[in-house]
Amino acid sequence: MSDLGWRLYSERRDTLRHLVERMFPYDNLHPDVKAREYKSRINNLHASNRDFLNFCYGYSTRVSALQLVTFYNALGAEGRMVKPQFCKGVMDGERLIENKPIVLNPQICSRESARMMKTMLEGVVEHGTGNNIKNTTYGIAGKTGTAVHSYANVKRYNASFCGFFPSENPRYTCLVVLQDIPYYGRQAALVFKAISDCVVAVDKKLSNGAVKSVWPRLEEDSAMAQQRPVVARGDQSEMRRLYKLLKQPFLSADSAARWVVFQEATDSTTAQYYPYEPAHGRIPNCYGMTAKDAVELLHTMGYSATVSGYGKVFSQLPKAGTNAKQGTRVELTLR
Repeated sequence: MSDLGWRLYSERRDTLRHLVERMFPYDNLHPDVKAREYKSRINNLHASNRDFLNFCYGYSTRVSALQLVTFYNALGAEGRMVKPQFCKGVMDGERLIENKPIVLNPQICSRESARMMKTMLEGVVEHGTGNNIKNTTYGIAGKTGTAVHSYANVKRYNASFCGFFPSENPRYTCLVVLQDIPYYGRQAALVFKAISDCVVAVDKKLSNGAVKSVWPRLEEDSAMAQQRPVVARGDQSEMRRLYKLLKQPFLSADSAARWVVFQEATDSTTAQYYPYEPAHGRIPNCYGMTAKDAVELLHTMGYSATVSGYGKVFSQLPKAGTNAKQGTRVELTLR
């Protein structure tokens, strides 16, 4: 990009600046929620050759996160730029009056140029600085970014990744920014992929088969049926909602119980959820719970909690069953 910029615009720097300003939403976007918008700017491209070359690949300029994601969204839409909106519509009684898209620029560039940019952004993920999220079952087109700043001569960084997916037929645009981290890197891309995986998994309109259910039905008499995913214990109403989402039957010995725990089948019992009633004055067993359920259970029993890690509760201190006074802090480790 610097080579192209130098060959084509080194003697016409203001021309390049004006062309970029025509495509990028530098002006305030005035979103439909109250938000402070900082003034964007482009540095003096005549100050030094370095500033000019930096500008050719996105530096020497200051823009907001909302402006950046609006621009990438336009690239995914083959050049059509729309205003970001947070309100889907307004209810008038029982009637929903939907907000229609507001087009800021019907074509920021030719469709051919937008497709060329998409190919380049896909290349970033396949072969460039975003290759730590390649080999997905759906395409991602995006770009990593790193901004450096210093505190008392100690360098600190902001890492970002902006892009759209699935790149074969874009439906979503996303920007991830990790602020004030001690080293530069590509961690923002990993967060982006974690988000995009979840979105693709639940969007029924995507027919690319990116995510398929691998959970067998409980009534199937197979080895896999015995390995179905379960939450060991937790809020029964939340579990029922989860199993319904997964289209799995939910077996419970007491449908009125608030907290339940899963027990495998024995010679005399069926594999199902049974009521879980923690003893008062003792630390409850949070093993296998989600962080949300574990914290809520502890709070309802008069204890506080700290959580580290992600996943489900793997260990806790004090241990389950320990005599404890009200207000005792329980440290939960998730894995």
